[in-house]
Amino acid sequence: MFVLVALLDACGQTAPSSASPTASAPAATASPIQLSVQAWLGLGPHGVGNLGCGGTEIAWTTDSQPIAQTSKNDTIGISNQISPHPKVLAISRHGGTLTDAVPISGSWLVNLEYLQQGQSDLAAFWYLEAVNWETGAVVDLAQATSGVGLTELPWYDAADGRAVWNQVDASGKETLRLYDFSTGLSKTLILPADMSPFEPAISGSTIVFVDNSTDPGRSQENFLGRHGSLRRYDLLTGRIDTLDADPTAFRPQIDNGQVVWTAIGSSGNTMLAATPVVGGPIVTIASDPVAPQTNGSIVVWYDSSTLHFMAMVFGSGRVVQLQVAALTDVRSVFALCGSELYFALPPAEDGGNSTIRRVDLSLVTASI
Repeated sequence: MFVLVALLDACGQTAPSSASPTASAPAATASPIQLSVQAWLGLGPHGVGNLGCGGTEIAWTTDSQPIAQTSKNDTIGISNQISPHPKVLAISRHGGTLTDAVPISGSWLVNLEYLQQGQSDLAAFWYLEAVNWETGAVVDLAQATSGVGLTELPWYDAADGRAVWNQVDASGKETLRLYDFSTGLSKTLILPADMSPFEPAISGSTIVFVDNSTDPGRSQENFLGRHGSLRRYDLLTGRIDTLDADPTAFRPQIDNGQVVWTAIGSSGNTMLAATPVVGGPIVTIASDPVAPQTNGSIVVWYDSSTLHFMAMVFGSGRVVQLQVAALTDVRSVFALCGSELYFALPPAEDGGNSTIRRVDLSLVTASI
């Protein structure tokens, strides 16, 4: 663990802790809960690469051509949760792919378009933009058009009127950038020079991010294999604190006062962890989670051992298996939107078509 005291004191910030809070385990697993499922929107023979939500809107990445003709996501669709009337919100403007996350903040959706150069570890370009789903207005947030390594692609998030992303600047330094949708202004957040931020997540005035500088294996990592210590940045004060000093954290999520993330356990397997955003004891929830998501009341993930969704309600600590209708394997793209879980099975498992389905999790939060 490197020392940040001098740098942080110079910035008027408090040095992060040098050790993780004491971890605790969740309560015993509860009995499976049977849940009914509703077919929300049929997309026909078109795949779904990602799902996102915000307010009452659901967005997804898909392909403009049937999957028999192409496997490339080049279109973003959006629809209202209550009255689904889907429309095309964005298309690939540069010939790249639009597979990645589609977070929504207010009337703005943020997306990334990039093009990999064959099977190499280089990207021909990337463009990060925000699209207003009400007016169609487009804001170009950031871009890189030459000499881009895949590890330099930005991770990004949007919520509560702001977008945040990590970006390598002209000097080669990794930075955190912030855009305010109300003012139209962007800025680089002030961080200690030693930090290498990536995978930021935002809620209210708080950003959590992974600091890759603490990972001893960082020089051998690819884009999806990066890890580091988990930091919290307060936008109101500029203060930086450490939520978990262990250098194996990745994929943090934050909402309504709770932070969840994945880390590497002592035996080498992945572990799902959580802590309040203000800091405190770290709860280890489960092993080998896939894409955990939280709304601050519940955390949901796919379990590759049981082939089902699993959930834990904060406060009770009990982990429960979600039996969705009669499905034996719910491996899918999914998004937790308020108290509802939206998911799309692979077309190969859904009759050659894609259907976005939803499950009401109110029963789960009320019963465990």
